[in-house]
Amino acid sequence: MNGNNTVYQGKHHKFKKGKYIGKGGNGIVYDAEILCIKSDEKYVIKILNIGKWHKDGQAKSERYERFKREIKTTVELQDDVAGIMRIIDFYCPDEIPNDKDVWYVMYKAEKFNEFFQNNNYTLIEKMNWILRLGVIIQALHLRDYSHRDIKTDNLLFYNGELMLSDFGLIFNIVEKRITQQGERVGPYYIGPPELECEDINISDFRPADIYLFAKVIWEILKEDYIGFRGQYKRDNKQFYLNPKEFGDVTLEPMHELLENATEFDVDKRIDINKCIELIKNQIEIISSPKSPNNINLIIIDF
Repeated sequence: MNGNNTVYQGKHHKFKKGKYIGKGGNGIVYDAEILCIKSDEKYVIKILNIGKWHKDGQAKSERYERFKREIKTTVELQDDVAGIMRIIDFYCPDEIPNDKDVWYVMYKAEKFNEFFQNNNYTLIEKMNWILRLGVIIQALHLRDYSHRDIKTDNLLFYNGELMLSDFGLIFNIVEKRITQQGERVGPYYIGPPELECEDINISDFRPADIYLFAKVIWEILKEDYIGFRGQYKRDNKQFYLNPKEFGDVTLEPMHELLENATEFDVDKRIDINKCIELIKNQIEIISSPKSPNNINLIIIDF
């Protein structure tokens, strides 16, 4: 791993890495400083970590191809899909370099869990963030992409806006598969059964996104970022969204969404369009003058 004095030359700018932040997907994340340009922005650099696979050429190659795909897809989509955390610059040649790090740089954003813990948000504000995420997923699904790694760890807030990040498992229906038969992908505890042991015959992972999205919705509403395993059922009191916890407003649209989005059978799951319909129904209920939770906030329509 190169030291902190190393200059990272991208297509547009030069960077130096700073303080270690943590691991993110298959990379290591540091603060980053852009050189030769004055900017009030803060940046992070994500450097691919493939060292531990050096004895397995195939595994190393697959990790590298996944990182390349993450960069390529993000750059292609970020000007077209609002809500994707942008890549500012990168270095990732076609072949694995022997003497250089491969990396990309993004704006520094606030982690989702920290953002929520530092503020006291109302139910309708949470629902508007949920709607924002749903619209981002909808835009990806309309383009035949599935994220496959939707979780609160991959949600960020930049300039007060919720953003989706970490496209290391992004998949398009027509693309060549990188992950292998039997490989587990995506979040383990909250993930759908089809991602626990991937079936090579699956070509459309958008239902998996729906399952994960439902789990994230529950986590946001409950402010419980561990989540729950399996299907949501309203007779399971341990995970039930109790209206008494939310000002006695009916949560029927959310019950319907969570139950139908977490079906084990992918053919029975609702799609993102139905999810957004139910989310908007829930926001309308909360915003009604008759609702005990009505605080005269405007519904945000993305």
